[in-house]
Amino acid sequence: MKLTQIIFRNLISQPDANRIHDSTGTRWTNQDILDQSVSLSGKLGTVEDNPYIGLILPTSGTAVVAALGVMLSDRIPVFLNFTSSADAIEHAIRKCGIRTVLTSKRFIEHIGIPERKEFTYLEKWDIETTGEAEEKPPSPATHEAAVHIEGLLRGSPISGDTTATVLFSSGSTGTPKGVVLSHDNLISNLESVSETINLRSDDVMMGTLPFFHSFGYMGNFLLPLFSRIPVVCHANPTDAETIGRMVEEFRCTVLFATPTFLQNYIRKCDKQQLKSLRVVIVGAEKLPTSVEKRFADKFGILPVEGYGCTELSPVVSVNVPENMDEFGRECGKPGCVGKPIPGVKVKIVNPENKESVVDGGEGLLLVNGPNVMQRYLDDPERTKQVISDGWYNTGDIAKIDEDGYITITGRISRFSKVAGEMVPHGAIEDEIYRLLGLTGNAVAVTSVTDPVKGEKLMVVHVDLEWSADQIIAELRTRGLPNLWIPKARDFHRVEKLPMLGTGKLDLATIKNLAFTLNNEA
Repeated sequence: MKLTQIIFRNLISQPDANRIHDSTGTRWTNQDILDQSVSLSGKLGTVEDNPYIGLILPTSGTAVVAALGVMLSDRIPVFLNFTSSADAIEHAIRKCGIRTVLTSKRFIEHIGIPERKEFTYLEKWDIETTGEAEEKPPSPATHEAAVHIEGLLRGSPISGDTTATVLFSSGSTGTPKGVVLSHDNLISNLESVSETINLRSDDVMMGTLPFFHSFGYMGNFLLPLFSRIPVVCHANPTDAETIGRMVEEFRCTVLFATPTFLQNYIRKCDKQQLKSLRVVIVGAEKLPTSVEKRFADKFGILPVEGYGCTELSPVVSVNVPENMDEFGRECGKPGCVGKPIPGVKVKIVNPENKESVVDGGEGLLLVNGPNVMQRYLDDPERTKQVISDGWYNTGDIAKIDEDGYITITGRISRFSKVAGEMVPHGAIEDEIYRLLGLTGNAVAVTSVTDPVKGEKLMVVHVDLEWSADQIIAELRTRGLPNLWIPKARDFHRVEKLPMLGTGKLDLATIKNLAFTLNNEA
């Protein structure tokens, strides 16, 4: 059964249920979603015939309706990253051959994206982009919705390996890749995640993550519809004041976030505002122990770390406790990202010869299961580079203990080969953070080519209390190998570290910046 059918059957089964609340004051019942998505589906029949329809919309009921309308029209929704560069947006549009991008004129003006010929504004089609909190009269599209969707559900079954969406990778280390995910990919991940985190019928999701990111697409867009739980949407995940107010007002119980966003909530939310939360899951970047502890101390709930990537639909593991009654008070194992979710298999191999590593040894993490993507869009060579015999090469260095818990220790792309030895950038960053007691995005280690040693380390940082010489002297006392310690001349101060809209460091831009700084030195 296609994901589209599952979602619409869930909506039809509870037409009067309140499904989405927006920070704009708009409320959508399931029937509202059905009516507007069917209306949009009909209008999409008038646009050029192309399998991919782009969307540039914030996390909102409008974005949900637009995506479902695209799905009903037998097209494929592609959320575009409006926080990325114009070149990245152009790349995604060209890669998919997109000729229609659904957006809101109000939103485009607000975020300052120039108009494009592909833009179709939802306002002109009377699709609600903002709204009032008042009761709305029954929609005249109700009967049309029922008839249209009945036809869909009675139609001949379509294979689950048909494409459901294309999500573009963050591009943190280079050009974004178009990740093709099937209906079966997404359904398997949704089923396993629901089981792993034990979602309940009385749960309420706080949805703040962007739908163009795999964590937000699965967690804040699809999961509430799949699991029949309400979602409260706010378009800005860094707006801690509004998020705190909405969690308290709607008594939200589930929150997905990144460590960067959690730090905002620690600083700006009152401890009473988040007391209704029972599930807080963090992904997209490593969860620092200091952030985990400060969040738990202030709000009385322990965030747990998950692991995944866009190519894996996206979740691989979540560090939930063995006893689910302890969720929010304990995790599976400290410092880990948990065990694989049901249906997913993992193994560790030697990065050089791909032979299996056993007994808790460190190596390259490979993943197999129904969540492994179909392919990279129109890129068979890169697809072959990462998928072999059904196993996806994550590019992450990890180890698996005797109980099956995964610990991520680095990323192969975040290593430099200095004088023939592999040097991990993340480990050096961690030592500097611990040394200076830092918690935010203040330091990034990268590398540039070096004529003598092959590569040399570069440290790009904001204002720090210690000088480069002081940091280096202290790093030497901590037992780091000499090759892991950057030279003082290779520390470079910047006003702000480049970041992606997902809260991750923009590693590609940082590497280019380091190259420029090195040449100027």
